[in-house]
Amino acid sequence: VIEGEGGAAAVKEGNVVISEIMYNPGEPTPEEIADGFEDADEFEFIEVMNISEAAVSLEGAAFTKGIAFDFPKSASLKAGERGVLVKNRGPFEKRYGSKAKVLGIYDGSLKNSGEKVTLSDAEEDDIVGVSFKDSTPWPQSADGLGFSIVLKAPETNPSANQAGNWQASSAVGGSPGAGDAVTASGVV
Repeated sequence: VIEGEGGAAAVKEGNVVISEIMYNPGEPTPEEIADGFEDADEFEFIEVMNISEAAVSLEGAAFTKGIAFDFPKSASLKAGERGVLVKNRGPFEKRYGSKAKVLGIYDGSLKNSGEKVTLSDAEEDDIVGVSFKDSTPWPQSADGLGFSIVLKAPETNPSANQAGNWQASSAVGGSPGAGDAVTASGVV
C-alpha cells in the first residue's frame, strides 16, 4: 500500500465513496435571507466517506467533473469518517451547523438537473463517480424540496451510478458529516 500524509493509506478506488449530495437545496428561509444568504445554491454540499478500516489521505485527489476541488496535502479521513465539501461555508454552517468536518470549499455549482461528479486520484484516474439526475428513478424529493440524495449502505461500496442505490435523505437538509437515519433495509 502506498502511504499518503501521516502514514495514512493513499486514496484509491474502493476506500472512499461519494456518500451524499445536496445538489438542489430548498429555498432560503427568511432568517437566512436576513443574514444575506439569498441563493439556494449556496447551501450545496458533497459528502465523501472513508469506507476502509484505516485512515485515508486525500492528498492529490481532486473532483475533476461536476465541481472543481483539489484536496490539500493535509486532508485525510479516519476509518469510517465522513467529510464535506461545500459551495459556501457561511450559508452551509447557518443551515446545517458546524459539526460536519468541512474539507474545503469547491469551485462551480452542482447542476439542479443532475450531472456527472467525479473524484480522481493524483494520476487523474477516476476513484468514484456518479451521474445523478433529477428525474425518475432518482429520488424526486431531492430536487429543490430540501432533501439530499444519500448512498444506501455506503460501507458496502455499491455502484454509485445506479439510481436504486440512492435514496432521499430521511430529513430535510440531509445529514452532512453523519450517517442518514434511513438505510437500504429501512429506517434505523
